[in-house]
Amino acid sequence: VDGALHERLHDAVAGVVGPAAGALLANLCAHIEFTPARIDRAHLAALAATARHDAGGLLGAAIAESLGAAIECCGVERSPEFTARVVAAAVEHVGADGEAFLRNLCHERLEVELDELKSDGMPLLAQAVEREGAARIGAARTAAFMVVARGLMVSPAAPLRAKIIETVSRRVGPAGAMFVQRLCARQGLPFEAVGYEHLTWLAGAMRAEAAPLLGDKGATELAASLEALLVQR
Repeated sequence: VDGALHERLHDAVAGVVGPAAGALLANLCAHIEFTPARIDRAHLAALAATARHDAGGLLGAAIAESLGAAIECCGVERSPEFTARVVAAAVEHVGADGEAFLRNLCHERLEVELDELKSDGMPLLAQAVEREGAARIGAARTAAFMVVARGLMVSPAAPLRAKIIETVSRRVGPAGAMFVQRLCARQGLPFEAVGYEHLTWLAGAMRAEAAPLLGDKGATELAASLEALLVQR
């Protein structure tokens, strides 16, 4: 995914601003002290936030918002290899009808074709399998597939997740780990799948979740501490 990120970024920005994409992208990247060629998914949230803030005066709020959203979408790419791994897991653990089961589930419940499923859609597919698998393919086969499905959702950013728990625990106390894990689960994203590309989303969700416990000021400070992990990488 990261290998083609520079090209996808340019195409995404060009889709919003046209031929000025190269110059605008270089300028936005300079604000976060990177060049377009060195950007990876960990920087996309900061780059999108910069676009929304800096481009508004020049392009207007609506276009700046579209630009930010286009940049964020570059973090996930539909991968034939990813789809093949999902299908292989279904065939191995569900049986010969495993692929058909997943294709029907994607079409009926997620309103997307399996071949169009992006890696960030895996948690939603896993939820659908958990809800309907027992009735359609049996509990044993559902459980076997879910073991593999959870593996497909694991992000390599384990050090980041440790920092997230440490940051939340400083505010919430010893229950910090359980607090953030339950928050992610309720939002449909296993904590093990959280990476740098999710930090801005997680900070916003945490601000709302923690407000009753910490108050608005404390929850806002906690969210800011999570967002600050983007630049501590």
